[in-house]
Amino acid sequence: MLIEAIHKALNKTTFHKELLEVMDYAVFPAGKLFRPRLVEALALDLNHELTQAHLHLASAIEMHHAYTLVHDDLPAMDNDLMRRGKPSTHAHFGEWKAILAGDALLIASFAELMEMDHPRAREIHKLMTWATGAKGLIEGQFRDLAADGKVNIQNVIRIHELKTARLIQLATLGSYLLSGKINLRGKIEFLRLGREIGVSFQLLDDLSDLTETEVSVHEKAINPFISNGEKALNELRLSHMRLTAITFKHRLTHIEKMLQNYFKANQDNLLRNFSIIEKNSGGDQRALREWLTTFV
Repeated sequence: MLIEAIHKALNKTTFHKELLEVMDYAVFPAGKLFRPRLVEALALDLNHELTQAHLHLASAIEMHHAYTLVHDDLPAMDNDLMRRGKPSTHAHFGEWKAILAGDALLIASFAELMEMDHPRAREIHKLMTWATGAKGLIEGQFRDLAADGKVNIQNVIRIHELKTARLIQLATLGSYLLSGKINLRGKIEFLRLGREIGVSFQLLDDLSDLTETEVSVHEKAINPFISNGEKALNELRLSHMRLTAITFKHRLTHIEKMLQNYFKANQDNLLRNFSIIEKNSGGDQRALREWLTTFV
């Protein structure tokens, strides 16, 4: 259902065949659909059903996420030639087409949210502008590129909060706002849930980057498990503990199952490639292996 909803949202963005082709290439085949699946799981936990409003939210988030990847990969930013096992959008179509397709996906994500017919639609729209704009995702990307490797663990975590967790917070708090059972404490806790999922997600991704035999210069400069291994592990441990406490408190069984599957896949990959991680990272390798062995 999520894939169909995203296809439907994308196909109504433009009548220009070539532009739509570039946009479609950037979005599909979809990756893990991690953020839309968070919306889906929370819809089932809080509403017991996936409504049309949830599908608009999930589609908007995925299109926005795709735009960030297209622009992240550009030569002026991360300069990545591969994305999801295929040439990145600019590598396949050229830079100007990738830039414009990214711009179109950005605008389309907000347009999709405007399709939502729900009493909380305006509040969710404001949430999205906060999460994705100059106080959120854009600031995170700016900090990341401006750091040029000169970052401590606190700055790295702040970048992860802004660049990764903000869009996940849009998924968690946005889904909560659609549930109809709203109070201030709940808003704070579901915002916190998104923060902890986002930081855990990104720190595990940082570890996964170290399973490559060739680590890029940018990765060596920014990856916290190289320069601040013990502190990075402590942050990962704390975020995982906090998100587990929130999901347990609110009996979020669908979220728990989804995260369990995600964490198990990461655990298997990281332990299978731990000898490579040892060569690439710093800190207490014994403590890292012990945590990875037991956290799922």
